[in-house]
Amino acid sequence: MSEIHQQALASIYRQVLQRLVTAHGEAQRQAMLRLAEWLGRRFPQLEQARLVVMCSGDRDGLLTMALLRGAQLLRGLLLFYVVCALAISLEHVDQSQVNLAWLFVAARSIHALIYISWNHVPYRFTAWMAGCITLAVLWFRFGAQAWPV
Repeated sequence: MSEIHQQALASIYRQVLQRLVTAHGEAQRQAMLRLAEWLGRRFPQLEQARLVVMCSGDRDGLLTMALLRGAQLLRGLLLFYVVCALAISLEHVDQSQVNLAWLFVAARSIHALIYISWNHVPYRFTAWMAGCITLAVLWFRFGAQAWPV
């Protein structure tokens, strides 16, 4: 995973955490910060951990889960935006690149639809993998066009 991608993910997780924290009073925020600092000192390996939230079923819990799901759906899009911006700015766009871009959009849309509806993992994984392969082909073709051998 590239450094830019990691920074984007960190930014998304910070935004989600900030929204979670702003929903509580000052005393609760301070208690959460002290707990997080203590956990960070006590268990340094937590630095590599991801946020796991159990949904309580109330409005705030459902909103939190929706925000986290939205953040997860945005993970692969940064690489897509970058390859599209580079291809357009360097004028390395042909009909195949456009078709691949639309195929990626379709695969991600199907993935998102499965994810928010019945969430059947084998189908969702197939759609996700189709998007990843399409994105890899987009990057490969862009590299081959931008820097010919």
